[in-house]
Amino acid sequence: MPSAEQTENGDYEYVYFFAFAVVDYDRYMSWKSAENGCVFLIVNGTISGRSNKEDEANVLLPSGHGVLVVRATFKLQAKP
Repeated sequence: MPSAEQTENGDYEYVYFFAFAVVDYDRYMSWKSAENGCVFLIVNGTISGRSNKEDEANVLLPSGHGVLVVRATFKLQAKP
């Protein structure tokens, strides 16, 4: 189960439905392609979708942004 700020140990995990909190630091997100999954960015209460038809790695999630993950193998970790 992911925490509100990152996935377990900052590793990939399958997420059925989870909203990661808005934080005040940058994070990197990565995901593996899937037929039915989606990754949604949350900025000031506005949601915009990203397809996960292709693998993505180390996509910057800036501070002040949250992310909603639906049926995806996903990784979220703090930017070092």
